[in-house]
Amino acid sequence: SYLDRAPDGDHDYYLELVQTSGEVLRYGPLNVSFDAAGSAAVRLTEAYPNPSSGAVNLEIELPETTDCELAVYDLSGRRVATVHNGQLSAGRHVLTWNGEAAAGIYIAHLRVADQLLTRRLALVR
Repeated sequence: SYLDRAPDGDHDYYLELVQTSGEVLRYGPLNVSFDAAGSAAVRLTEAYPNPSSGAVNLEIELPETTDCELAVYDLSGRRVATVHNGQLSAGRHVLTWNGEAAAGIYIAHLRVADQLLTRRLALVR
């Protein structure tokens, strides 16, 4: 957990991991937008792992407690799975789709109030 009192606007954050061997691994960027009130906007990060041969994690950030729905669709628009449908508290949540579908490209839809965010997922077998 990290609290940052960043000014309004977009900010990129990175995680840097230094292994005991000296190898440096860098993850990111994670882009976060702050509005005039300083609260973060609704976010849906890229899925990981992607491509995947099994479960896929989707990370969402909510500025306030709200109802939301995270569903996965195939490219013909058919719903393959509902990952979450209900209320979530403000903050960061990692939701996992079990990846039980045929190999192919899928679209994750996060619906929060009048917003719809999407991410592409790839399953390989």
